[in-house]
Amino acid sequence: MGKQRWETKHFVLAGIFAAVTFAVAFMLGTGIIVATGIPATGGIANIFAAVLIVIIGAKLAPRFGFATLTIGLLFTIAIPTIIGGPPGIYKVINGILIGLTADIVLFFGKRTYISHIVAGSLAAVVSIVSIYYAMLILGLPAVEKLKPLLLPLSILQAITGAAGAYVGQRIFDKRLVKIEAVKRLMSQSYEHS
Repeated sequence: MGKQRWETKHFVLAGIFAAVTFAVAFMLGTGIIVATGIPATGGIANIFAAVLIVIIGAKLAPRFGFATLTIGLLFTIAIPTIIGGPPGIYKVINGILIGLTADIVLFFGKRTYISHIVAGSLAAVVSIVSIYYAMLILGLPAVEKLKPLLLPLSILQAITGAAGAYVGQRIFDKRLVKIEAVKRLMSQSYEHS
């Protein structure tokens, strides 16, 4: 692949994908958290869509750090909300950990089809686990509600993240690559990688 050069368009795409992911997560996840009263359960609803969106972005901008920047921005936007856990600045660290997990898997997996699925699955697990540990470290009382659900939620997140990555790739490969603007962006991205 060679050295991947970041350009302004990659930063802009990360911001756009972070904003779109936030909007989707807010609509899907917040309702479930409010209904159940259990922190991080909204991730089950929105992880599929969030992984799908981020994987499409990572395919459009095949750069190491794209997922880290996108999810880091997403969790920064989410600081005052219940997306990604209770409100707080700690979310930025969680977002970076989640994105870095995806970027590392994609890097070592050489951006193959299966590496995108594994990246989506592992990032989804890191999401729920990082939220739990942040709540534990912060001493938030709601962590006790999440503790007995951590393993089943992690398994569910892994499956949902893998499914989101799979569908994201299918949408990208079957639909988006046929769009002329996407073709131009992709050819330019790979020329500079």
